[in-house]
Amino acid sequence: MLLYKYMQKNLFALVKATVLIIFLCYPGLLLAQAYKFSKIVIVGNSNIETQTVESFLGLDLFKPIEAASLNGAYQRLLESGLFKSVEIIPLNNTLKVVVEEFPIIKSVTFEGNKRLTQEVLMELIISRPRFSLSPSRAERDADTIVDAYRTRGLISSSVTPKIINRPNNLVDLVFEVVEGAVTEVERVSFVGNVAYSDRRLRRILISKQAGLLRKLFRSDTFVADRVRFDKKILRDFYLDRGYVDFEVISTAAELSRDRGSYFMTFNIQEGEQYKFGTVSFSSNVTDLNPKPFNTLIKMKPGNIYSPRIVDNEIKKIENKIQELNLDFILVVPKLVRNEENKTLNINFALEKSSPNYVDRINIAGNRVTREYVIRRQFKSVEGDPFNPSEIRNSAARIRALGIFKDVNISTRASNKVSSVVVDVELEEQPTGSFGIGFSYSNDEGAGGNLKLKEQNFLGRGQFLSFSYSSLSDSNQMHIDFSEPQFLNRDLALGLKLGNKTTSQQFSAYDSAVTEFEPSFSFPLSLRSRLKVKYRYSDETLTSKATTLSSAISSQMGTKKLNTLGYAYDLDSKVDTVDPNDNVQIRFSQDYSIEDDNFSYIKTKAFFRRHKMVFREEVGLAANFEFGHLQQVEGKSRVVDRFKTFTRQMRGFKGAGIGPRDRHSTNQDPLGGQYFAVARLESNFPLMIPDEYKIRASIFLDAGSVWGLDDRGGTSGANQPGGIVDDKFHLRSTVGAGILWGTPIGPLRFDFTKSIKKLSYDKPESFNFSISTKF
Repeated sequence: MLLYKYMQKNLFALVKATVLIIFLCYPGLLLAQAYKFSKIVIVGNSNIETQTVESFLGLDLFKPIEAASLNGAYQRLLESGLFKSVEIIPLNNTLKVVVEEFPIIKSVTFEGNKRLTQEVLMELIISRPRFSLSPSRAERDADTIVDAYRTRGLISSSVTPKIINRPNNLVDLVFEVVEGAVTEVERVSFVGNVAYSDRRLRRILISKQAGLLRKLFRSDTFVADRVRFDKKILRDFYLDRGYVDFEVISTAAELSRDRGSYFMTFNIQEGEQYKFGTVSFSSNVTDLNPKPFNTLIKMKPGNIYSPRIVDNEIKKIENKIQELNLDFILVVPKLVRNEENKTLNINFALEKSSPNYVDRINIAGNRVTREYVIRRQFKSVEGDPFNPSEIRNSAARIRALGIFKDVNISTRASNKVSSVVVDVELEEQPTGSFGIGFSYSNDEGAGGNLKLKEQNFLGRGQFLSFSYSSLSDSNQMHIDFSEPQFLNRDLALGLKLGNKTTSQQFSAYDSAVTEFEPSFSFPLSLRSRLKVKYRYSDETLTSKATTLSSAISSQMGTKKLNTLGYAYDLDSKVDTVDPNDNVQIRFSQDYSIEDDNFSYIKTKAFFRRHKMVFREEVGLAANFEFGHLQQVEGKSRVVDRFKTFTRQMRGFKGAGIGPRDRHSTNQDPLGGQYFAVARLESNFPLMIPDEYKIRASIFLDAGSVWGLDDRGGTSGANQPGGIVDDKFHLRSTVGAGILWGTPIGPLRFDFTKSIKKLSYDKPESFNFSISTKF
């Protein structure tokens, strides 16, 4: 009863207190009444201008202001991140706003960072000097820095933001970084793989096991985001080999007991391997006979199924449809599985599609690259019939430029009838590079090189490079420029300017060559290109040696040549029916002119076939090279003739075989107007952990250099010009090698034994080479 009387007596005071609390703490709950203010008074701001506070309020004093508008102003001030607290108080015709500012950041520094520099970290964070401190923003910055370290394998890293108070409401923001140790991948294992070994599957993954020199090179760090890409790579690998039911069931990444490394396990299901069955065509398009398309198809029944091959065949069919000037026709591959024979019958259905047109193509994300570089990758332009396959092909061509980190192309309906809008979202990546390298070979000795390269020169999609190399007996400099789509066509324009000086290692003469070479190249098919070129060269031979062979000394001086040539290149990687079988063919001819007369015709041919066998563990390679120099006017020069290098004919020194002036003091090699070399090799893994990237090889080389039109005099034991034998003599060697993919570059050791040689040849039993770039 006493409590009731007390509450009744003080009821009015309680209601007043409750309303005041609600008004102060929750202005959004005020009654929907309108206020009329004649002025706004800002209290508490010292570093932030009054006009800035008023702009966040966003109130119009010439109109009645409701409670909801006051609540919105209150929220905007808090969300600005400039104030610790905000209070809005209506006082008759005055709106009083009381704020408490966050301090201003005087400086932002980092402590404890070694692997990431101050500049890199500043690019990651939002907090900046001369801006207000936001504790929540500083915490987000700390999380961003931690994520950056973890993507580099430092999963135990931590970052703590510290605030140091300074006078005048200023603070220093310090991020204390504890980087921790790099967490490496100790082991990558697979469960469920039968067709391919763990060793073979590890080679294709982005994630790598810890190997030799792990303390110096961190290519084996664990990055969680890589696992997603590894799963996609595994699926693409198996699909390309006919395993259509392949699936990554699960992945596991377990920390070791000392938390210093990860053990990764991929649980996979391979399924059965399928091959192509019957291949057929069908058409629901009037007057379109599908029979002529049969001649375009390369895949045959019994070939291993691959979706990549199907895509390539569809491109050929679509190109044929465009040649026939037919629109709105889709090529739809329809697969029928034969479980008994493990084959996939495929029918290419030619179907009429609804008539849609390209309304417009929107391009976004190209900050540096000019828009026309992207647009010219589209064969379809605004107003053309819409072809979904061509849009996909355009995306592939844009990715192939190597300019963009990510390319996303999508389509949506336009506001126009029967038309679509193509949206292109791009993310650019750095396209310039700077390289300093080191190399060593028995032929050329030790040397260094410098290279500057830009793949997107001035945002035009052009290639520009400068290279300089200095070896023990030569120096050369080149400037290369390429426009990949000259005149907006699939025609590449190339320009090369170079200079090379050589102190011949195998003979006592020097050479200096200055050259200028423009060229054009264009595709002949999906897998082949033709290049036509012109070359102007100023070539000078000099020697002060009195012991030089007369067959060479008579050629000293300067010669200016104009050369027309062409080169044909074929690489079956583009649309091969077997991903483990690759064929390369190169054929070139140069027609050289001096003083309006043909000087020589130089022909070179190269053939290579490489095949992986035994579950793709063993590589087999066969290489054949041939060259012929046909002198039309005058006599051939030693610099134009063929001489083998160690990499061409293993087991012999550079210019170690072929015609030689045995009467001269240095027994100078004269080269030959013909050369032919065959190289057969097999490489295979050794019984050591594959993370060391060491493989072995065995090889057989056979070849010869022969033919001369200038022996420097009559041949004979005591005649000027010495004894010169320019007949064909076959040489051959066998050998074994060690191939080591070191973190600093490929390293190779070759041990050889000559089977067949001549007495004056220069054999070599060991060869070592390495090259690197950093």
